[in-house]
Amino acid sequence: MQQPNNRLITSDLKTAAFLLSKKVELLKVDKSRPRKVNFIFERTPLVNNLLELYWSKKAETNVHALYEALDYLKDAIFSDYEI
Repeated sequence: MQQPNNRLITSDLKTAAFLLSKKVELLKVDKSRPRKVNFIFERTPLVNNLLELYWSKKAETNVHALYEALDYLKDAIFSDYEI
């Protein structure tokens, strides 16, 4: 999927949960494709920095916030409402 320069599109639940736990705004949960969900965030310098830390395994976050973000995303995936 082609990404606009100002959007981050990921199907990785853990990456999306990490970003949410760091208070990055989730713009949309795209459930238009069967068996695949995309999480869409605005791409900012902060998001780029968080992703660099995440993928280099140097990121830190609050565990409680991370689990809340995972629960929120799972609810968004399996519910009928749109974000």
